[in-house]
Amino acid sequence: MRLVRQEFVGPGAAKAINAVDNHRGNDGFEFFGQRSPHVVMATGDLGTHSVRIGRLISSGHRYRFESAYVDWFGLARPHSGRIEAMTPSGRLAATAGQWLFLAPGRRDLLSEGDEAGPFTSTRLLVSWPAIARCLAAMDIASVGKVRDFVAYATPEITALEQAVFALLDHHDTHTRHRGTASQIEALVTELTAEVLLAAGAIEADAVEPMTSLRKVREAEELLRSTATEHISMLAIARHLNIGIRSLELTFKEVRGFSARDYLKVVRLDMARQRLLTIEDGEDVTRIALESGLSHLGRFSLEYARRFGERPSETIRAARLGIV
Repeated sequence: MRLVRQEFVGPGAAKAINAVDNHRGNDGFEFFGQRSPHVVMATGDLGTHSVRIGRLISSGHRYRFESAYVDWFGLARPHSGRIEAMTPSGRLAATAGQWLFLAPGRRDLLSEGDEAGPFTSTRLLVSWPAIARCLAAMDIASVGKVRDFVAYATPEITALEQAVFALLDHHDTHTRHRGTASQIEALVTELTAEVLLAAGAIEADAVEPMTSLRKVREAEELLRSTATEHISMLAIARHLNIGIRSLELTFKEVRGFSARDYLKVVRLDMARQRLLTIEDGEDVTRIALESGLSHLGRFSLEYARRFGERPSETIRAARLGIV
């Protein structure tokens, strides 16, 4: 993925943005009568055009559109300032630390900074047809209405947030190969679908899960063999010929924890073995990424929680021969 950076400054900024965006069906981008309006956008996709991701800095603006995102589910996570959306279901607002989830359709968005500075946010667009296919693979028999909502971090949102932030921070590393990009795109789509289900944002009917110790053991073997790859739970479920929701429910019933938790433990164990035998030219970042642990900010915390020491302490002990 290559992030394309665009900067628009001054009185003609809104007109320039509308000229760039007019093919998407928006009804207008405008500022609030500011003397020095400015917007900085950095956006990109993963090559298969089902996920668009980016960052935004703005002095404050309003953005209205009719048909630009009728096939996209939109997510915005302010880091500073506030975003407000006028939707068919009413007015929603999100501030720093919250996520705004917008179902496909008409939108009227208002973004403004705060006393500390301009409005800044992470933005994510996920193809609604791709989400619908993912839901079908999760044993969701039918999908009805989808509602807009605002939420703080839940376990599902945190998992999505980690994937998005890791992709933005290390996009060149993650998407060097087309296969990897497709896997990451599938993972982001899957995590988005899980957030919507957990939040009750989708009116859906589900089928009964399949319970099978054999399936869990097959899944564990497959997760161990693909742990260093950016493979999604949806791909694992498809390989086992079951729905992802059945996979997760069965895992929790049989093991007491989720398949995703199991994969995290496998990856942490792999990283530890690499750290214990670290070679010249290797470092913690490289080992974490090659072990499938993409969120480097949380790696040290999760590693310490599991092993009782930081990665750097493992390396030091190994070199001193006290492990």
